[in-house]
Amino acid sequence: GFVAAVMPEEYDATCCVVPQSSQSAGQNRVSSLVALAGINLGYNDDVAALSPLLYEDIVGGVAFRKELLRTEVYSAREGGYMTLREYLIPKSDKLRESALEAAEVGEIDVVTRYDYACLRALEHRVTLTQDDGKGCLTLVVRMPEPLVAAQVAQAAIEQLQRYITEFK
Repeated sequence: GFVAAVMPEEYDATCCVVPQSSQSAGQNRVSSLVALAGINLGYNDDVAALSPLLYEDIVGGVAFRKELLRTEVYSAREGGYMTLREYLIPKSDKLRESALEAAEVGEIDVVTRYDYACLRALEHRVTLTQDDGKGCLTLVVRMPEPLVAAQVAQAAIEQLQRYITEFK
């Protein structure tokens, strides 16, 4: 017999991110390769160059993803604006109905069961990987709607730029 699987359509929004650098072109080529190994050659010691590995850690971090979940997106399927959190976990989901508000306890950022479910849903939908051939990092956002994917990709790029600027 035949087995048919019906998969919902998914759309990707892709962007090439060039890691910030203040070095000359020649220095930049060498240090970019070395930075992939997590080593800073020390050119221009007055300006900190961040390893591309750090960009991946930022995008994969809980703080980055929690902030991204607060992004307002327009969904044609739902017919209006909502947060990415609401988009990922439908309103009828019992987990959302029983969710407690997250709180900060000192330096500890508490993640509720609802937040955890949203973070897990986002885990494979927003990725940043090294593209050795192009010398850049590739951000891919995968969502059921193309407009939502594009909105989340734009928000992720803006948020990443802010995180990198604050980190330096």
